[in-house]
Amino acid sequence: MERSPLGRFVRFNRKLGSGSYKVVFLGFDNDTGMEVAWNIISFQNLDKKAKKRISEEINMLKTLKHPKIIAFINAWTNKEKEQVCFITERITGGSLLQYIKRINAPLKQKVIKNWCRQILEGLDYLHTRPDPVIHRDLKCDNIFINGNRGDIVIGDLGLSTTLKASCARSIVGTIDFIAPEIYDEKYGTAVDIYAFGMVLLEMIGREQPWSECETHGQVYKKVMAGERPRNLLRVKDELLRGIVMQCSRMKPEDRPSAAQLLAHSWLKEDENAGGLCELLAPDEAPSTVPDLDIFPKLQLEQIPEEDEEMEATAEAASNLPATPEVASASSSAVPSVPAAAEAVPAIPSLNSAASLPSVEAPAASPEVASASSSAVLSVPAAAEAVPAIPSLNSAASLPSVEAPAATPEVASASSSAVPSVPAAAEAVPAIPSLNSAASLPSAATCVRRDRTSTRASTATS
Repeated sequence: MERSPLGRFVRFNRKLGSGSYKVVFLGFDNDTGMEVAWNIISFQNLDKKAKKRISEEINMLKTLKHPKIIAFINAWTNKEKEQVCFITERITGGSLLQYIKRINAPLKQKVIKNWCRQILEGLDYLHTRPDPVIHRDLKCDNIFINGNRGDIVIGDLGLSTTLKASCARSIVGTIDFIAPEIYDEKYGTAVDIYAFGMVLLEMIGREQPWSECETHGQVYKKVMAGERPRNLLRVKDELLRGIVMQCSRMKPEDRPSAAQLLAHSWLKEDENAGGLCELLAPDEAPSTVPDLDIFPKLQLEQIPEEDEEMEATAEAASNLPATPEVASASSSAVPSVPAAAEAVPAIPSLNSAASLPSVEAPAASPEVASASSSAVLSVPAAAEAVPAIPSLNSAASLPSVEAPAATPEVASASSSAVPSVPAAAEAVPAIPSLNSAASLPSAATCVRRDRTSTRASTATS
């Protein structure tokens, strides 16, 4: 019996499993009263770089929190024995490979669908983290199951690595589940998708994918030549066979992601999917099968250029007939004049003054001109926009014409037609040239005179 440095965990002499790089014993957690898995990795023959990598991977395992990833509890280093010990939860049902071998019969499709869905949920969590994680040794022997509930948990992440660069570099894993690019020591998360395809084939065939090969060298040659396992051609269900084929393609970019696999209709829950996942007899299996795109790449819709859109819109608008509605819409599109400018009313009588005969006006004295100029106020910005009307100056010399007396009705109508001048317009000062018109008899003066004096006034002017 062995204890952890702080005495929380106890290791029993019962071995749960072993591999090429670690041994797993049964342990006990004194804080929770639960059984745990006591994992031991020896680094006696490892260099400093390898020891540092193991330390980094253990720190990475501490950050993983997902129901489909085995829970990492604690870790420490035993310097006397040159070992790294880490504690994980114990799954009582054993590995998925052991579970399948105990059943020793073809599995139903809905059972395999349920298992695949849970495995892919775990992979999707690992692959979509801010710092993606590659498992690198996914196989049925590293996937565990709680037999009483059917819950699947991905374990044995001792060979996992963080994808800190664009790819990872080291040849690790089990030969039957290794993707071709791993041998080139340059790979990404797609190696786990390749391994998932082999896991699915292992579930269906209930034996290792490359069972026809006797040595690792034979497996390597077939994989690098692009050949497929013999059992793949024997899969009876065509859709299931197609999924395995696309997951195990040679090029990583041609394989689907875990998210794409989860979204496929085959993995949807279906209570009526009671068929068995069986293999055809060797003599019934086809020699070749087509490798179809079950997960086609998304084609983005081409977006037209902005200039082309504007030209097309302008051309379509020019072809429209000028209906009253269009004319109304066009007028409404004209930008509104600011309030200050709108307040300046039009003076209709000024236009007619241009057609009257001009008479030379007497020159204004310097005193009058000076007084007139001093009376000019600074014009506001809104009033400056009103152009000067030169014809006003000549109006002072025009002969006055007697205006007929306005009747009460006309006077009332005229006053009502004059728009009210807002405050901005009131600020417009008087035009100085109009001051010289004071010597002329105004129209109002003529109206107040008696009608009988009209001729005398005309003669005087």
